[in-house]
Amino acid sequence: MPQLQPIGKLLVTFSLGLVFVIITCLSMLKSLIVKGPKKVFGVTKRLKRPDLLDDPSLGEHKFARMKHITLHYVEKGDQNKPLMLFIHGFPEFWYSWRHQLKEFSDTHRCVAVDMRGYNESDKPHGVENYSIDKLSADIKELVLYLGYEKCLLVAHDWGAVVAYAVVDVYPEILDSLIICNGPYGRAFAKVLQKSRAQFFKSWYTMMFQWPLIAEFYCRSGDLNFLNACFTGKKMGAKAGSFSDDDIEAYKYVFRNFEDLTPPINYYRAAGRYRPGYAAPKTVCVRSLIIWGTEDGALGKEIPEVTREYFDDLTIQYIEGGSHWIQNEEPDQVNQLIREFISGKKDD
Repeated sequence: MPQLQPIGKLLVTFSLGLVFVIITCLSMLKSLIVKGPKKVFGVTKRLKRPDLLDDPSLGEHKFARMKHITLHYVEKGDQNKPLMLFIHGFPEFWYSWRHQLKEFSDTHRCVAVDMRGYNESDKPHGVENYSIDKLSADIKELVLYLGYEKCLLVAHDWGAVVAYAVVDVYPEILDSLIICNGPYGRAFAKVLQKSRAQFFKSWYTMMFQWPLIAEFYCRSGDLNFLNACFTGKKMGAKAGSFSDDDIEAYKYVFRNFEDLTPPINYYRAAGRYRPGYAAPKTVCVRSLIIWGTEDGALGKEIPEVTREYFDDLTIQYIEGGSHWIQNEEPDQVNQLIREFISGKKDD
C-alpha cells in the first residue's frame, strides 16, 4: 500500500475539492433544468469499434503480458531498431501518438502503449493501484519485456508525469526523454504555490478527488467533456486537429462508466499518496520539452522552472500551440524531435 500524504495536505485537497464539487453539481443541476435529463445524462451506445483504430498504417496491436500488469500497445517499425516508447495523457490512449508512429517508424521501433486503466490495458480496482510508483514501474517493466535495456521515452500530459517519475527513479533505462506539454512534479508544485492562474487552471484535479462526481461530470452530455478538451474554446486545439471520427474514437474508448474511473484514479492517487522515492537533486538524462504556449491547463512558465532540476534540458516553445501539441502541430513537433535525436541543440 502506498504511503498516504500528510493529513493536513489531505484535508486541504479534499476541502478544496468539495468546493469545486459543489460548483460542478450546481452547474449540472442548471443544465438538468434547462436541457432535461436525457440531454444531460444520455450517452450514445457505441457498439461498433471505429475502423480507424485498426488502420494498418498505424501499426500492429499487441499485448505485453507482464508479471504485474497486462498492457495493450500498438507497434510500428523494425524490432531490431532502437525503442521509441510513447506514453499518453488524460483523456487519451495510444491513438494520441498516431502521427508520431508513422513518422519515426523508419528509424525506430515505435511503441505507443495504453497506460494501465486505459482502453484495452488491464484496469485494476482501487485507487492505490494508480500510484505514481506503480505507474512508473510499469514503464520499466515494459521496456525490459520488449527486450531492451534503454529507450527513448516520449510523453504527454499524465504520461509526462509518469515519464518524469521514470527519469527520477529509473534513469538507467532512458537514452533520452522528450516531453510534450506535461508537468514535472517539483516544478509544478513550485508554480502552483505562486500562481493563482495555475491554481484555477487545475480546479478539476481537486474536483476529481471525490468519488463518482467526476465520472458523472465527464459522461454528461454524451461525453461532451471530450469535445471540450479537444475542440473547445479554452482547451481545444486549432480547427482541424481532431476530426469528428477522431472524437468518436475517443468516445468509444470511454463509452462505459467504468472506463472513466481508472484514468480519474490517477488524480485521486496523486492527491492521496506520496511517491515512495526521493527525487535526485539533479536529473542527468538528456531531455527535450516541447511546449504549446496557449495550454489551457498548464502555464507556460512550467518549462523554465523545470530547467532548475535538469542539467541537460532543451526547451522548444510552439507559439500559439494548445495542450494537444503533438496532434495540433505534428509536423513541427516531429521536426523538433528529429533535430533533438540527431544531436542538434538550440534552446
